[in-house]
Amino acid sequence: MKERFSFSRLINSGKLMMVLSVIIAVALWYGVLSGPANIQERPLSVTVTVDLTNTYAHQSGLRVLGNDTFDVKVNVSGRWSVISKLDADDLRVRPDLSSITGAGDVEVPLTVQRNSDQTDYDIVSVSPRTVTVMCDYWQEGTTFKVTTDVSLLTAADPSKYQIGEPVLDLTAFPSGKLTVDGPQSTVSKISAIVARVDAEETLSAMKQFSVPLVALDKNGSEVDMTYCSIKELPSGSVSMTVPIWEQRHIEIGYTLENVPAGLKTTDLLTVTPQGLDVLGPSAELDALQAQLNNVGTVDLAALSMAESTVTFPLSIPSTVRAIDSPEEIAVSLNTDTLSEKTLSLVPTAKNIVFKGDTKTLKVTVPQQTLDQIRLIGDTSAINAITSASLSLEIDLGDSPKAGTKQYIAKLIINGYDDVWAYYGSETEGIKVYVTLA
Repeated sequence: MKERFSFSRLINSGKLMMVLSVIIAVALWYGVLSGPANIQERPLSVTVTVDLTNTYAHQSGLRVLGNDTFDVKVNVSGRWSVISKLDADDLRVRPDLSSITGAGDVEVPLTVQRNSDQTDYDIVSVSPRTVTVMCDYWQEGTTFKVTTDVSLLTAADPSKYQIGEPVLDLTAFPSGKLTVDGPQSTVSKISAIVARVDAEETLSAMKQFSVPLVALDKNGSEVDMTYCSIKELPSGSVSMTVPIWEQRHIEIGYTLENVPAGLKTTDLLTVTPQGLDVLGPSAELDALQAQLNNVGTVDLAALSMAESTVTFPLSIPSTVRAIDSPEEIAVSLNTDTLSEKTLSLVPTAKNIVFKGDTKTLKVTVPQQTLDQIRLIGDTSAINAITSASLSLEIDLGDSPKAGTKQYIAKLIINGYDDVWAYYGSETEGIKVYVTLA
């Protein structure tokens, strides 16, 4: 027989009542969450960037300097079932760029909008409501010559050595100039770019440093280059070699030729300057000293009372510094104790000594008078000397040829070994005609 439905039996069924209780509880929970009494607030963190790209401000040269990205707190309200699913991508925070019209610190208002299909909630507040950005006009292509500063370095032995002229590695900027791009307000303050050693140190030998590049204004104060860039050296530093220079006094000397045997040369000539005070690398100074100790040969026969000075060019290497360095060195006769006399001489076979091959050809001397023989020496000797004291020496060579020829004769001053003959700067003696037959 078919069993009839019994409501009382259903009520008394434990399992069924448990299922019904769960269903009713879930329904009640959903109703509470979805109902008007379940409106709640939730904070969301959103990042906003103040970017002037594609704006009039950017086209006019304005740039945002320093911090341009900010974290903003946005409070939203709504049913928890809605707002619990929101994240930062569902919101869009925009800066009002129309407020940026010039250089300086600008307060930029922020606006918040929904940014997804989920719109069943309210935007309660945004904090902060404004952000402050620093703006300036961008300036490019300004060049500055780079100088050096090694004032913090000292030499180990200052009495003999000192810090030399620093040498920069110009590989990246052969012209010696650097290009600075940056805010107009900063670049306009820069007067110089200096490669500066920024720590005290004592050097006993040459050393290489990697030094920062520092911008200075017209008063020598440092300019903050935080927002600037150096085109050729983005790292902001450069390699510098600092040499150690020796301080040295170098005496200037020369070689003297055609000096009479009895002539005292101690005070005969004066060198101007007598020496040089120089600074430079020791090896360079050694080479310069060898050069200056003997600048050249002074031919006494090329000096007279009127032509009393001979000069030598002075060349100082670029790595050496000289104090009061002239362009030339002068060697001059001290004429105070000297006198000059002009004599004439008629050359004959008696007052000429011939050297060389005189056996194959007959030697005769044509009639001639040698005028303007100039003698220089001690005043007492010059006053006493006459033409009778003069003779000539002529070298005919090993294979002389027949004919009349002009030879260069050396003047012999007999009995006066402190007197010399002036030949001039173009010859080495006196011109005499001789006939070989």
